[in-house]
Amino acid sequence: MHTFGDRGDLMRRSVTLLVTIVLALSGVAGCVSVGESVQPKVAVAAGVPAAGDPSAVLDGSLPGAVNDFGLELARELAVQGENTVISPLSVAAALSMTRVGARGQTAEEMDAVLHVEGMEHARTNAAWADLLASLAETNTADLAVANSIWADDGAPLEPEFLDADRDFFGAEVRTLDLQGPAAVDAVNGWVDEQTRGLIPKIIDQFDDSAVLELVNAVYFLGEWESQFEPDSTQDEPFTLADGDSVDVEMMNAYGSWPYVESPRYQAVRLAYAGERYAAYVVVPSDEATAWELLGDGNAAWFANLGQDMQPADGSVALPKFELEWGEDIDLVGTLAAMGMPSAFDYLTADFSGISEQLAAGPGLAISRVLHKTYLRVDEEGTEAAAATSIGMTMGAIGPIEPEPFELRADRPFIFAIADERSGTLLFVGVVADPRG
Repeated sequence: MHTFGDRGDLMRRSVTLLVTIVLALSGVAGCVSVGESVQPKVAVAAGVPAAGDPSAVLDGSLPGAVNDFGLELARELAVQGENTVISPLSVAAALSMTRVGARGQTAEEMDAVLHVEGMEHARTNAAWADLLASLAETNTADLAVANSIWADDGAPLEPEFLDADRDFFGAEVRTLDLQGPAAVDAVNGWVDEQTRGLIPKIIDQFDDSAVLELVNAVYFLGEWESQFEPDSTQDEPFTLADGDSVDVEMMNAYGSWPYVESPRYQAVRLAYAGERYAAYVVVPSDEATAWELLGDGNAAWFANLGQDMQPADGSVALPKFELEWGEDIDLVGTLAAMGMPSAFDYLTADFSGISEQLAAGPGLAISRVLHKTYLRVDEEGTEAAAATSIGMTMGAIGPIEPEPFELRADRPFIFAIADERSGTLLFVGVVADPRG
């Protein structure tokens, strides 16, 4: 292990993401009492499903589906020249909690968008339970995944839906008057607590027809396995997408990392302490841009990227950055365009598994999908890391030392954080401007 400087006190570095899905209806009247439907039970712990087995052999189909979905969503959201950071894990988890109550065409469309159309629904839920249980069992970094359901007082929700989200997603279930003055503060207070104060607010108000809100929050804090020496950080030029050059704080280190290169990119894997989590930095060559690489990316590409890496000596230059993304972003239009439009239309949505009574009339549909992220990277750590190295020998004429590689993330690049045990992408995006 190569250590670049003393660790010192761990600075507060975190990647946090929160997704809110609001299921709304119109013209509700005569709802049954809460005692007939929503039971205010709370799961054993937020995000830790009772049905999950952290020691189980994880179903590889689900991480691949999460990665395919996440990379596709990132492509749809990415804008040339702008920063984009999303969490495939968080968005997929929130939508999958909602999918529990979908039926018919709505369920089929959601399965296709989430890339789980080839899996039986019961198997998908069980795979989520094991994955979330596995992610909760870590002592090498601070990773917390929390799920909650906020139901309007009197909403006639199906007990099977609530039980499934408790058992398979570890969701807390709470009831309150969503149109009351305390509802917004209650939800935002939960968000503030789960994200360690980094996202103090996710919603401004509930509309009059809101009956249910599903919230997912992901928080990650980790330090590099091999830290960068602060004295090696200096102002260096970073070329933006439009060709302009700006000065940014560039971290520099020399060492050995997993590394791979192709005519279109260089990539390195930077591990976090304990090596369960790692960041992948993919820098395009002159033949491609970060957005073109993202456009070609899928779960197989990401898996092959890691498999093709070999230990190699070289230098890494990575900018420090602190990004916030998602303010005033609603994913409804994007998800509809990706192939699940019926979920957002009262006339076509079928969420009878959430509430048969409400689905029958006046209707139940997703009204908004809110998504926010925060990402910070410095010399001591981050929520995303990647390290790559390549070693080569040739024939019987004796070992030939390879030329040290040089990877400089001095132009827009792809940055991803992965759980190495399951292969699941926790965060992925394009850093277009480290200044934020």
